[in-house]
Amino acid sequence: MNNLVSPILPGILFLVVPVVFAAYAPASVDVSAWGLSVLVDGGPGGGAAARTFSAVQNPFVNQHTVALANGLTTASAQYDISWLVNYGSFNISAQLAAQDGYSVSAGASGTIFLQTDTDLMLSVDSFLDYSLPTYGLYAHLGFGVRDLTLNQQLFGQSETYGTVVGPPGSGVLSIIGSVMLPAGHQLRVNYGLTLDTFGASSGLATADGAINFMITPEPSTLALLVAGGLLCRPRRRSRLTAPCRRTPIA
Repeated sequence: MNNLVSPILPGILFLVVPVVFAAYAPASVDVSAWGLSVLVDGGPGGGAAARTFSAVQNPFVNQHTVALANGLTTASAQYDISWLVNYGSFNISAQLAAQDGYSVSAGASGTIFLQTDTDLMLSVDSFLDYSLPTYGLYAHLGFGVRDLTLNQQLFGQSETYGTVVGPPGSGVLSIIGSVMLPAGHQLRVNYGLTLDTFGASSGLATADGAINFMITPEPSTLALLVAGGLLCRPRRRSRLTAPCRRTPIA
């Protein structure tokens, strides 16, 4: 009986300990506030409309859309956001259209305030796939992380394409990068995807894009977690007298 129980017990502990740790470990990343918006602006006399999600929820899965009266200038965004202990997943996608006119614009933008209890890594992978068929249209993609405790910009990148200087057509703007989030600091994440027109033609600018960023343990902490997991990895005993064989865990 002892030979049957002893191989099983380490495996049970291996499964139970991480679950207990996740249940009782303090949150290392915490989102305190946000504003997630879509906006359309028809310029002088053209009207405007906006919608904003401000109530923080975890997980958060939702969407919203706004449009001008003509139905051609629209902005939509979808959200799939969640976080737990040392990990966070923030996925925001948007679809924009702006009918050319004087200062007509469509956009999706947001501000997220968060704090970390340990050093964590933020990695962003974002894009804006645009179509600007006529003169005088602009597409813009931006992403930034600011340390409010130190009043210091940790990461900031902005990409723009316009058909005032460049030729009309399609293309993709992208922002890819990573930044360390220091423990105990108040942080602010900003993003924006926009289309702007200036009444130089009657073209319709369109774009599809996404802001995707992940929060994970910084590399040295992650290495310790992996090493700890390997040390706790159970071995399965063979009933034969041959040397023990380690069986991979699926």
